[in-house]
Amino acid sequence: MTWFRRVSFYALVVAVSSGGSASRAQTPSAINGRPLIVGVVRGDGILLPLVARESDAWTALRSWVSDGDQGVYRLSDAQGLPREGWTYVPWGGAASRPLAIKDLVTVDAYCQRQEGLTTNIPKPAPKRAPHLMTGIAFHGNVSVASVEDVAHQPDDASRRVARVIVQLTHAFESERTSIPPRSERRVIPLNERGRVPVHITTLARDRVGDTDFYYFEARKRYGAVESYAQGWLTSSPFAISAFRVEGGIDGGGETSRVRGRVLGALRVSRNSVWVMEMRGYEGDSYDVVEMPSGQVLSISGGGC
Repeated sequence: MTWFRRVSFYALVVAVSSGGSASRAQTPSAINGRPLIVGVVRGDGILLPLVARESDAWTALRSWVSDGDQGVYRLSDAQGLPREGWTYVPWGGAASRPLAIKDLVTVDAYCQRQEGLTTNIPKPAPKRAPHLMTGIAFHGNVSVASVEDVAHQPDDASRRVARVIVQLTHAFESERTSIPPRSERRVIPLNERGRVPVHITTLARDRVGDTDFYYFEARKRYGAVESYAQGWLTSSPFAISAFRVEGGIDGGGETSRVRGRVLGALRVSRNSVWVMEMRGYEGDSYDVVEMPSGQVLSISGGGC
């Protein structure tokens, strides 16, 4: 269901939509010669090529096929992928470095399988989870964007956005009085809502000129249950706009919400392209989000 609401704050107008335009997956043509290919790097150093950008549109580079009683995510053109010219961008702000591509392999994707490429990243300690991504990799002539962690609200711009996030979180909660049936707690009492503060757990920012792009996650905790809101905001000196914002009640287990982690961002022309790891209950996906165009391509990472 698409949900629209306008919220005013000191003459700022916030347009909220849980929908948004998403690019459709297309049948890839020859991969060689494309200006940009983007992938993610697993905790065991294996590269998963995800998407290519051509003519201002994103195309998925892998698809799910049935292989007996197990599904496999196969690369659309594994042999056509370039083996040289890749750049690895580690998560957490470490310096980018060249990435050497080696062999095509098939590895686990939770209860499924997926094709990837081995790289020259040193083999990690055995305790590192292979499903937890360590960064992104790209092939093409683009620059790496600097994403700031501003959850502590260090400036007026982030504090202004934080006030809007608080309003959004309260607004989503007001429309949802029941929590999932498997949870021990059936409702959030109205007399508790005003006393429980909104905690902004994630607030990441990429600044392009006089426009800021944010990804946020916020919650209100009621014991083992929480209400939440998460999504994207665009902030300029004149307005704050929300894009693909959603909210709900998280009761844990199969009812738990999907949480996002910013793996990296790229500057494509003057657009901000975010690569997100979205982790849910027994599975994950990778979202490529281009702002301000609003293109989104979500690639499944497997699950059970």
